[in-house]
Amino acid sequence: MTNEPLRSSRTPVPPLPRTAEPGSQSSLFEPRTGTELPFDDLLQVYADQLRRHDAAEHPARMRLLTAAESAGMLVAAEMNRAGLPWRADVHRDVLDELLGERYAGGGEPRRLAELADEVSAAFGRRVRPDLPADVVKAFAQAGIRIRSTRRWELEELDHPAVEPLVRYKKLYRIWTAHGWSWLQDWVREGRFRPEYLPGGTVSGRWTTNGGGALQIPKVIRRAVVADEGWCLVVADADQMEPRVLAAISRDRGLMEVAGHDGDLYTSLSDRAFHGDREHAKIALLGAVYGQTSGDGLKNLAALRRRFPLAVAYVDEAARAGEEGRLVRTWLGRTSPPAAGSGEAGEAGLPQEGIDPVPADDEGFTPGYASTNARARGRFTRNFVVQGSAADWALLLLAALRRSLRTAGLRAELVFFQHDEVIVHCPREEAEAVVAAIRAAGELAGRTAFGETPVRFPFTTAVVERYSDAINQGSSAAHWLGTDQLGRDIAARVVVATRLTLGLTLLAAVIGVGGGLLLGVAPAVVGRRLGRLITATAPLLPAPFPSLREPVMTTTSPLDRNAALALLRERILDVPDHPRPGVVFKDITPLLADPLAFRTLADLLADECVRLGATAVVGMEARGFILGAAAAARARVGFVPARKAGKLPGPTLSRAYDLEYGSAVVELRADALRAHDRVLVVDDVLATGGTAEAVLRLVRSTGATVAGLAVLLELPFLGGRERLAPALADAGAELHAVVVA
Repeated sequence: MTNEPLRSSRTPVPPLPRTAEPGSQSSLFEPRTGTELPFDDLLQVYADQLRRHDAAEHPARMRLLTAAESAGMLVAAEMNRAGLPWRADVHRDVLDELLGERYAGGGEPRRLAELADEVSAAFGRRVRPDLPADVVKAFAQAGIRIRSTRRWELEELDHPAVEPLVRYKKLYRIWTAHGWSWLQDWVREGRFRPEYLPGGTVSGRWTTNGGGALQIPKVIRRAVVADEGWCLVVADADQMEPRVLAAISRDRGLMEVAGHDGDLYTSLSDRAFHGDREHAKIALLGAVYGQTSGDGLKNLAALRRRFPLAVAYVDEAARAGEEGRLVRTWLGRTSPPAAGSGEAGEAGLPQEGIDPVPADDEGFTPGYASTNARARGRFTRNFVVQGSAADWALLLLAALRRSLRTAGLRAELVFFQHDEVIVHCPREEAEAVVAAIRAAGELAGRTAFGETPVRFPFTTAVVERYSDAINQGSSAAHWLGTDQLGRDIAARVVVATRLTLGLTLLAAVIGVGGGLLLGVAPAVVGRRLGRLITATAPLLPAPFPSLREPVMTTTSPLDRNAALALLRERILDVPDHPRPGVVFKDITPLLADPLAFRTLADLLADECVRLGATAVVGMEARGFILGAAAAARARVGFVPARKAGKLPGPTLSRAYDLEYGSAVVELRADALRAHDRVLVVDDVLATGGTAEAVLRLVRSTGATVAGLAVLLELPFLGGRERLAPALADAGAELHAVVVA
């Protein structure tokens, strides 16, 4: 019996009852989970993971990544429990409006049947538009050769079947992916609860286990409706990946462009593309995604001239991929090895079942498993940016979750995908939630990438329905500073951010790689610990002491004029010290004043970040105090330049004259690396003899001198003039916070 008589009867059929809960049936090939794992084995895996952390190129970053993955698993479990608010009645109304009534026997709804008839009429024979092979064959019989039924390819054709076929494909996907059957399977008690899989892709992006949560069509979003008296705060990170590229490449120009809340592409176009925003956008995305032909190549050349470090960063990643080498995200997530490289299991990433993918007829196949070098290069070029963005997103979720809980709000994180979060909250908490999201984004940027000028703003919308966010999005800044609660929340976010490790870390460790070592599927082990994690996480200590304290920005609480006035007041003149006729500049009152000392450290750290320095060299002795404080604020290393005989081990030295005689200054021979950019810091610039010696000594290590920063310059002693040749040779700048 066919469906045609039933379809022509136009008799609506009620939905079939469904009793299975989503996820209640095990997948066909999932291993059984009846065998318990001894706790000693878990501890062994944990100990092994700690050893791997210590062996990483940047151990602290790898520990942060592991903690972030751990926090992400906890957030995923809590979002599944909370669920995304979903009105089943609204969803049915949308389906009825789009698809028309259904017919008995499970056949296509009326609107799809009508469009199928239109397609068939256009070809002059019966065609099944849901079967790509049938569509390709029909076009071939009409004298049109196509390779696929993708929409972009169909829309280039001149044939009467194209328009109804495109509409059919769009509605068909809604019917099969989010139709009546989906609604009955996935929505329970007014909530859609997908099973999120943090790090479900090799780049660290999330996926879901069924339910299509990350591909909800815009029209279906009308069914995502807040509870009575509540609202949805929908927040999209603005141009996230270009901002991440600025942060990880340390390109000074691009960091400056990304250092504002406004449209990044507009700012970029003003600097390098004569105000042409579209070309600026194409160029930057082309650099990330590897568009190296046609206009993309021309735009990329313009981008390379203006932002050389940013383009070089992704170019090097692409080159590594083409050569079969591994690349890593900023925090240390490792790309899968090239197909056939024999490095299965690198960085805990399972490689079973990945076979080399042959190139297509045109000699190009995208994907990390491809044997095509160019395809591999495109993948690694994007991996270092997209993966670092995924790392940032994990920290964002961790910071936001912590802030909402610490503030005692009823708000709940209910949805996340790539660069978008949704928080479901009472209406009176909306502005506080918007402030919390923005503060969490900035804190995630500082935690992941250090103190850079790069900003991570959000476009937010406070709406009743998810679909309304498309038209009502506005800058998060619109909501800030207008409500005391919002300001309080933003402050609490900074203070409250610490990532819970403990048993949650075990779940992350085992979920990523430990399960492979134990011979058990990672997802199985992760689920096994899920309830224990949720129950014990609030009781665990912070894994990193540095994250227990507020992570401040390098912006002083004072404006610049007030800051300089405060510093001047705290510097005392001591006449006839250390010998008659000399006026000694005493900074100990400044160091004793917490606000003044912090302000000075912030100003010096700002200079460090502006110059893209990776290390600070402090000159003996007071330069140790100022340089170490600035380095800590800027989150870079500190290296002391000491008098002769004070440093152990092999050293490099340089003699110099100073206002009271002569001396020798030394650095440890292994303290700096050739790729380091160094900011030299001291308290006072007098005649410049010590500073000149240190500048030339730093250069002798192979490192680059980015600049010299001092608290106080005494111009009448001619230090700036003496340093001019050394600064010019290094291409460095001199910055004095206060000039006497």
